[in-house]
Amino acid sequence: MTIERLRFQNGMTLLAKATCEAPVVALQAWVKVGSADEDKSLAGIAHLHEHMLFKGTAARRVGEIARSIEAAGGEINAWTSYDQTVYHIVLANSELDLGLDVLADALRNSSFDADELAREIEVVIEEINRAEDVPARRISNALFALAYGDHSYGRPVLGQKNTVRAISRDILCSFFNSHYQPKNTTLVAVGDFDINDLKTRVHHFFSDWQAKAKTAILTHKKEMTSDKVRVQVLREDVKETRISLAWHIPGLKHQDTAALDILAVLLGQGESSRLFVETRRRQELVNDVYAYAYTPRDPGLMILGANLRQENIMAALTSILDEAFRLREHLVGEDELDKAKVVVTSETAYQRETVQGEARRLGYFEVVAGDYDYETRYRQTIADLTCTQVQTIARRYLTTYPAIIVQVPQNDDQPYEEMVESLVDERYRRAERHRRTLEKNIDVERIELDNKTVLLVRQTNAPIAAIRAVALGGLRYETKATVGVGALFSSIWGLASEDLGAEAMARRVAVLGGNLGAFSGRNTVGLRGEFIAEKAIEGLQLFCDNLLHPVFHASDLERERALLLERFNTRDDNPATVAFELFAQTLFPNHPYGLRLGGTEDSLASFTLNDMTTLKRRYLSADKLVVAVVGGIDRARTIDLLSRELEEGEGETLPADPAIDTPPKQMRQAQYMLEKQQAHIIVGSMGTTVYCEDRFALEVLTTILSGQGGRLFYDLRDRQSLAYAVSSSSIEGIDPGYVYIYIGTSPDKVKQALAGLYNHLDHLRQTPVTAIELERAQRYLIGTHAIDLQRAGARAMFNALGERFGQGYDDYRHYPEHIAKITVADVQRVAQSYLAPQRLVQVIVGP
Repeated sequence: MTIERLRFQNGMTLLAKATCEAPVVALQAWVKVGSADEDKSLAGIAHLHEHMLFKGTAARRVGEIARSIEAAGGEINAWTSYDQTVYHIVLANSELDLGLDVLADALRNSSFDADELAREIEVVIEEINRAEDVPARRISNALFALAYGDHSYGRPVLGQKNTVRAISRDILCSFFNSHYQPKNTTLVAVGDFDINDLKTRVHHFFSDWQAKAKTAILTHKKEMTSDKVRVQVLREDVKETRISLAWHIPGLKHQDTAALDILAVLLGQGESSRLFVETRRRQELVNDVYAYAYTPRDPGLMILGANLRQENIMAALTSILDEAFRLREHLVGEDELDKAKVVVTSETAYQRETVQGEARRLGYFEVVAGDYDYETRYRQTIADLTCTQVQTIARRYLTTYPAIIVQVPQNDDQPYEEMVESLVDERYRRAERHRRTLEKNIDVERIELDNKTVLLVRQTNAPIAAIRAVALGGLRYETKATVGVGALFSSIWGLASEDLGAEAMARRVAVLGGNLGAFSGRNTVGLRGEFIAEKAIEGLQLFCDNLLHPVFHASDLERERALLLERFNTRDDNPATVAFELFAQTLFPNHPYGLRLGGTEDSLASFTLNDMTTLKRRYLSADKLVVAVVGGIDRARTIDLLSRELEEGEGETLPADPAIDTPPKQMRQAQYMLEKQQAHIIVGSMGTTVYCEDRFALEVLTTILSGQGGRLFYDLRDRQSLAYAVSSSSIEGIDPGYVYIYIGTSPDKVKQALAGLYNHLDHLRQTPVTAIELERAQRYLIGTHAIDLQRAGARAMFNALGERFGQGYDDYRHYPEHIAKITVADVQRVAQSYLAPQRLVQVIVGP
C-alpha cells in the first residue's frame, strides 16, 4: 500500500498510509523532543508536557478533549521517551475531522492553566513514587545512570521530584514554544481514508500553524565509557535479587543495529534462547533471564539481566558472561540464526495488524531514523546476515567492559563490588587468551615479488576486507620549504583515477560498500581502503587503480589547498593544537618532526600538480610498497590480482635520512600568547624509536601518570582542582619521538599546576611506582591493544607498518609480552633517563 510523505510550508511533515482492513484511523503527532533534550535542572519537563497537553485549550475546557474523543468511540493517549513525545488518537474514520481538530487544538493552543499545572505536578510526583516502588524500575534507572554518566539518557524520563516541582508555568510555556513547532512535528495517519482528501483536511487544520520562538538545541554529552568494569550494588527492601549488565552499542541508524538485535534474540529472547536454555533451564540459576538491544537516536546499550535467588548471584553472572562470550568465540549455527531472524521480523508483522501499531512503526522510523523506509533496509540486512557477521558483531561490542548493577536485600552485606569486578576481569582475561589462541592459528601469507613489493594476505571470516598500502615518507622527509606537501598530496590522492573521475569514483566506492582514502603521517605515506566481503575483489581492483594510476586535477588541488590554508589561518581557534605544535618545534629545532604536519602558509601556496606527481613517483613506486590485505577475501584470488597489478614499477631513490636532534642539555621554555579562557601546558622530552625496547616502559610510565585512575588525574584534577584535562603519552618514530604531559588549566592556576606536575616527576625519578600501579597500567595497555585489534583495518595496518619498519608483520602480536615484562625498576629507569630535568621542554599557550 502506498505511503506518502508531505512537508507543508510551515515545516510540518505528514506521513500517510491508506488501508482498508477496517473503517478506523490512527492519528499520531510525533514531536521531536523528549527527556534527552532537557536541561538537567528541568528533568521531567518533556513528560510533564505530555500530561498537560490534553488539559484544556481556549476552546475546550479541562477534560473536554478526552470526553469528546471517547464520546465518539475513540481512544486518546500519549507517551514520552528520551527522543520524542507522541500524542495519539484512534477512532472511526467517520470521525477523522474530530481527531485532527483535537490534535491541532492541543498542539497549538494548550492553555497550561496554572492551577491545573499545580495539580498535574502532584500527579507526576505520584507517578515517580510509584516507579520508585518497583524494584525493576529502580535497577533499570540505576543501570542507565551508571552506563551513561552525564549523558541525558542517564536520567529517568519522569524526572526527579525536586526538578518537577521547580517547573513553573512560565518555564513550561517557554519549553513548549521552543520545541512544539511545526518543523519538529510529524503527523502520522494510518487507516481507511482517501489520501488526497486527508491532505486537504490536514492542510485546513495545520497549515497556518507558526512557530512562536526559536528552536532550542541542546548538545548531548557523550555517554560514559570505561576501560574497566563498573559495578554498583543496590541494597534495598526487595525479596528477589536482580542483576543487570549493559555494554555500549551504537544507535538506531548504525549499520550494526540489525545484527545487534539478532544478537539479543540469540542470547535472551524466548524459551529457546541461549540464556534461557543454559542459565535458567539447565543450571536453574535464575527465575527469569532476558536480553535486548536498546537503540535510540544516540548510542544505545546491549542489556542482559536476570531475577534470581541471592545465593546464586556469582554463579548466574558467570553463566551469563560465559554465554555472551561464547558468541564471540564460536559461530552460531544456521538453524539458530534463521530462528532468530524469524523472531525479529515477526515482531513487526504483529505490530502491523492494527492501524495504531502501523502508525507507531512508521512514526518511529521516520522521526528517530529519519526515514520511514529505514525498516525496509533493516529487514534486508536481517535477511542477508550471516553466522560470521553475528560473531563479528559479538566480538566488536562484547569486548568492552560492561556496567553492572546488583540489587540485593538490605541485610546482604557481601562485598559484591569486589567479587563482581574480580569475576568479570577473570572472565575477560580468559576470553582474551582464547582470542589470542585463535588468532595465532590464522596465518599471514607473505609474498615478495621480483620488484621487492611485499604482499601480506590474511583470510578471515570478517565481513569486511581491509587493504593498506604503506611506504616510507611523510613529515620525516619534508623540509621547511616542502612541509605540508604530504598533507596536500594525501587530500587529493584517491579522488580520481585514469578511468574514473571524482564523482564516478565516489559512486563506485559507495556501490562496493566501502571507503577509500590516503594518509601522510610522520614516517609513512599510503592508501587505505575497506569494502564489504561480498565486493572484496572488485574493491581490491579499484584500490589498485588508485594506488598505481591516480589522476590529480587542478580543481581538486586548489580546493584542498584552500581548506588546508583555512586550517592554518584558524589554528589559534584550537589552542591545544597550537601548544602541541609549539612543543614539537621547541623540542626539534632542526629535525622534521618539529615541523607543522599540515604545512605553512608559504609552503602550501607553493605546491603544484607537478609536486604531487613527483611525490608519487619518489615514494610510492611499487618496489617501495608493503600491501596488506586482511578480512573476508579469497586468498588465492587476492594474491593473483595483487601479483599481476604490482609486478612492475621501480621509482627514485629515497632522500637521505634527516640529521637527528640531540636532547636538550638544559630546560627549554616557550610561550605563545592567546586570549582564551584556559591555559594549555605541555612538559615533555625527547623520547625513543619504534625499535627501542624502552618504548614499552615509557608507555607503562605515561599510563601510570594519565587516565582517570592515574596519578596526575587524581591529584591535579580531582584532589586539587588545578586542571580540567590531564593526559600523558609517548610517541615513537623511525627517529626518536617524544614523551609528554599535557595539562589544560585556568590561567591563574598555571604556576600551581606546574609545581604539582614537577613534584610528580621528581617523585617518579626518586621513588619506584607501586606494584598495584604497574599491574593496572599493564592490564590497561594489554586490554586496549586487544580492543584495537577487533577491526580488520587495524590488523592490516599493524601488519603493513611492522613489515615496512623492518620489525616483521607479526611484531604487534608480541606487544602484550613486552608490556607484561616491564618491571617497577624499568619504569623508574626511564623516568630518570627520559624525564631528567635538563632534558625537559616546557610550553604554555594561553593569556
